[in-house]
Amino acid sequence: FYMMKTFEIGRQQINQNVMTIIPSMDPVPHVAKHIDVMQRILCRRGNGMYREMAQCHSIEASACEFWRVCGDVRNRNFYQKCLQAQPSTSMFPGEILVSESCIGKQFSTRQNAACKMRADRYHLLG
Repeated sequence: FYMMKTFEIGRQQINQNVMTIIPSMDPVPHVAKHIDVMQRILCRRGNGMYREMAQCHSIEASACEFWRVCGDVRNRNFYQKCLQAQPSTSMFPGEILVSESCIGKQFSTRQNAACKMRADRYHLLG
C-alpha cells in the first residue's frame, strides 16, 4: 500500500495483481495496511510445533509450506530445501523444514493423524 507511488501502481492494479502471504506467528505483515488479497499459511516445523516468530518471516519456510500443502505443478524438486536437514549456516540449522508424512496433508491433533500438530504455544510465552 505504501509503495504505490514508488511502483506507480493504483488500487485496482494492486487488487488484481498482488497477494500478501501471512504466515501464522509472523508479526511483520500486521505492521502495514493491506488492500490486496491475503493468503494465510501455517508456520510450523516439520514436527508440527510452532516456529519462533523470526523464523516465520523466512521466505524458505513459507515456500516449503506452500510446497507441502499445494505441491508444484511444474514438478520442481524441493527435496533438498524442504525435506533434508538444513546446513549449520542457515536460519534453521539441522532442521527439516517439512515432514515427508505431511506433504499434501493438513496438520491435525487426532491421535492417528499422519501429520501431527503439536499444541505448544505455551513455550512462546515463557
